[in-house]
Amino acid sequence: MAGFTDSSIKSPAYAPEGAGLVHCFTYGKHAAEMMGMKDDAVVRALVADIRRYAPSMPDRPLFTEICRFREAVCTAPAGMLTAIQHMKKESCRDVRGLALAGEYLHMPSVDGALRSGIDAAESLLA
Repeated sequence: MAGFTDSSIKSPAYAPEGAGLVHCFTYGKHAAEMMGMKDDAVVRALVADIRRYAPSMPDRPLFTEICRFREAVCTAPAGMLTAIQHMKKESCRDVRGLALAGEYLHMPSVDGALRSGIDAAESLLA
């Protein structure tokens, strides 16, 4: 597993109280191996990984859905996040009224894109 999120943290309407709505994704060699595995084997492997970081994850989730994509996650090359932080602190301040937005400004994800749009709007309003 390359990562996971619990969407119920974003909105309590996503899951009943005390429950979560977990999304996880795989990457690289392990993702390729899981492409050929049966769904129940994938679920067992990913639940075991999630439980390493979130012990409250049940052994048997209420339901699961597996979506298989050859490539679906934007990944950042080594050093990109450091370079972006430097650009946000130094270079962007050189142009008055410039506000950048895009998933590349945070951890590459839909959430990162949203956060960068909010940050850009707030900086312009300030």
